Amino acid sequence: MQDFTEGRIDRQVISFSMPIMFGNFLLSIYGIINLIWVGRLLGHTAVAAVSAAMPIIMLMPAFLIGLAMAANVLISQAFGRKDFVLLRKILSNSFMASLLSCLIISLIGLLLRHTLLAWVHTPPEIYDMTAAYLTIVIATMVLQFFLNWMNAMLRGLGDAKTVAQILVLLVITNTTFVPLFISGFGPVPAFGVAGAAIGTATAALATGLIGYLYMVRRNPYINMKSWDFSVDWHIVRQVFIIGVPASLQMLVVSLAGILIVSLVNRYGADVTAAFGIGMQVDMLAAIPSMSIGMAATTIAGQNLGAGKMARIAVHSREEAIPNSRDM
Repeated sequence: MQDFTEGRIDRQVISFSMPIMFGNFLLSIYGIINLIWVGRLLGHTAVAAVSAAMPIIMLMPAFLIGLAMAANVLISQAFGRKDFVLLRKILSNSFMASLLSCLIISLIGLLLRHTLLAWVHTPPEIYDMTAAYLTIVIATMVLQFFLNWMNAMLRGLGDAKTVAQILVLLVITNTTFVPLFISGFGPVPAFGVAGAAIGTATAALATGLIGYLYMVRRNPYINMKSWDFSVDWHIVRQVFIIGVPASLQMLVVSLAGILIVSLVNRYGADVTAAFGIGMQVDMLAAIPSMSIGMAATTIAGQNLGAGKMARIAVHSREEAIPNSRDM
């Protein structure tokens, strides 16, 4: 964990953004590795099936990404203020609010998955594969949610190095499990394209469990047994007030992606496969700016919580959360 309320901000932004940038690079590589395994083991039509599902998969957690950003902001404020009673309340309330939202979104996604595939004009020759892949991803979205929320929590506490370590483990487990479930092993049958989704979910489950147990030993605030699980509606409200605008921005971007892929899919599976590969590579370009933004959010949040407004170049418009003794 790092305290950003003292020291040179320029150095802190650089040093903190580097592991975040590395972690985001790993996430992009993680998606590319999936396509490589699918392409090598199953061919270009399977790559097209995964590519056709990607914009929908990006749409599903868009709302949750905003809530995770809100958790990051609130956690960094409480940590900067050194109000650890409030910090534990924020951890529990933001986690439960985000988890409930994730389960609701997953249910909606499962009910509407065929409608969404029709909206993007999924080519008939890959429809069944795309539907199978998408169904498993949506059904296991809660596993990805836990990893994303855990990483946002750690960034709020100024710990980007552990986030990078967790993502390294995720890439390793994903690279191991995806080809095994695609091709089958031992008594486990070959699942084809669906195996890529099963392998990704298994990697997320293993990484989440190992990462949590690893963090509990290193970070006294992570252990859920020490959290205050009493519902604090002010914190829940703040999670949504801060998170919803960011969520709406992500939703607009995701809907634009769905519109584009709906046009691409009209040209057949070959074009869809090429588009999916290009989309994964294109995401690499956004990593530097996105990583610096994440670092600045945490640093500004800690200084806002500590009341050191002079260290914030542009005053935050976010409402600061009250001290625990004021609640």
